[in-house]
Amino acid sequence: MAWVWDWIDGSWKRDSSRRDLLPGRIVLVDPAFGGYATGSGWDPERKPAPPLVTWAPPPQDRSDYSQDREDLSEAAWTPIATHGAEVGALARSLAGQVGLDQDLVDLLETAGLWHDVGKSHRCFQGSIRLPGVRPVRQDLAKAPHAAWSRKYLYRSDSDPEEYRPGFRHELASALALFAALQAGQPTHAGLSPRPSELLGVVAHQQTERGPIGLEHRFSDWDAPRFNLLAYLVASHHGKVRLRLQASPKDQDYRDMDGLGLPIQGVREADGLPTIQGPGDTVLVPELRLTLEPAHLGLSDATGPSWTERTISLLQTHGPGALAYLEALLRAADVRVSASMTTPAQEPKP
Repeated sequence: MAWVWDWIDGSWKRDSSRRDLLPGRIVLVDPAFGGYATGSGWDPERKPAPPLVTWAPPPQDRSDYSQDREDLSEAAWTPIATHGAEVGALARSLAGQVGLDQDLVDLLETAGLWHDVGKSHRCFQGSIRLPGVRPVRQDLAKAPHAAWSRKYLYRSDSDPEEYRPGFRHELASALALFAALQAGQPTHAGLSPRPSELLGVVAHQQTERGPIGLEHRFSDWDAPRFNLLAYLVASHHGKVRLRLQASPKDQDYRDMDGLGLPIQGVREADGLPTIQGPGDTVLVPELRLTLEPAHLGLSDATGPSWTERTISLLQTHGPGALAYLEALLRAADVRVSASMTTPAQEPKP
């Protein structure tokens, strides 16, 4: 009678039941049962079956229909810096066109610049393999279709045993924001308050090196604004939002070093290499990620939990405003990825 789309496996679940009817799920009902009128949509009184229409999702949407797809990453060789600059510029333009205030315009541009930083992760870069053709660098955001294979998807090229099914680069990008503050500005408002601060104890005697590269854009932001930036970076594919929780595929990971299971393919202490911008400038320094934001309560490393931050955003802005801002960043990313306006700017080996 009905099927529910299983985005983990990217297929229709034939043995679906009532317990599968959760918010956000896509349901396919046998047309013989009616309930749909062409032109007006859902109509429970409509009994005749509507004519069947063959439909296939456009390429820019396919990556959102299952957890392990990278359709939007198939394009000309493009480094993270180039793609981020294009998305940031378009996000700024769209935000200005719809009349958002300057703070939100700047915030959306920054989210666009940072949104794919997590693609520098070794398990994303290991997915891109085209011997003799692939540029020798670890900051590719896009690669031609021929460079992608299900065989190597989310497998590290430096360690054949390191495999992260369900890896979400946008979560790595969001956690990189926290890692950047930890490394350069440990007393930043985005990491406060922390238990040691509330108790008047100095737990970390860490010298601040100051912001580097893109960090300058949010170095003086308050906590609510930083939280909104982190949320938009994490949610730009619609798969990471209010909670950070492991997926079913994370449960199959073999923990061989005691660092625990991944969350959406990201593990404690995962490293990201330096990302370079124009003229070999450092856009994002080498970073070490932590899953501390996924824990409940205050962390002395990252401050309030992800859940506390996102609930505060929900209370402040409401679901409609958050969805609207998310849609603007998403639109900028999809438009740039679909058009690839600068294919000639290919990275040098």
